[in-house]
Amino acid sequence: MPFNLITVLPVVVMAVLGFFVMRKVPRIVRDSQSNWVNFIFMVFVIALFVPAMEEVLFRLPLIVLFDEVSTISWVGIVASALIFGALHLKRSFVEKALQKKEEEITSVPMTKKGKLVNSLSGFGVATLLGCLFGFFAVQTDGLLKPFLLHAIWNLFAVFIRIFLLALLKAFTVETADKKIEY
Repeated sequence: MPFNLITVLPVVVMAVLGFFVMRKVPRIVRDSQSNWVNFIFMVFVIALFVPAMEEVLFRLPLIVLFDEVSTISWVGIVASALIFGALHLKRSFVEKALQKKEEEITSVPMTKKGKLVNSLSGFGVATLLGCLFGFFAVQTDGLLKPFLLHAIWNLFAVFIRIFLLALLKAFTVETADKKIEY
């Protein structure tokens, strides 16, 4: 067997669970009366289920196909990373919800150019991370290391976003006709 089942199976199980949980996310968030419940649930989904599902989809085929990091495995790693990056061009419901919250706080809708820059930068970062996660998947013959790195990255991204939203909210200037926040 070309991969380490002990480091693959738990991530596959979490991905399957994530599939069922993700289908219920909109209803759970909509029906919840607590911002804290929404926040904790979203962090849990973003930090655990999304990375597990993405690692199974994008890195499991790499470790099944390649026994070691080599010139030919890099072709697979880069191809997988490009597809991973391309799928991050289309923003998820989480990203849309965060953007809506930013627009509420700043009273400034994101322009088409801003959305394009946001999408392209997301593609670049996701592609680079996809290469890194793919390298670790092939190198370790497992999904545990890329899953943990992916989960840490997602947690970092969520908390940075929350910090920036709080910062935006903190720097408010009142004008005669409308509230402008920076």
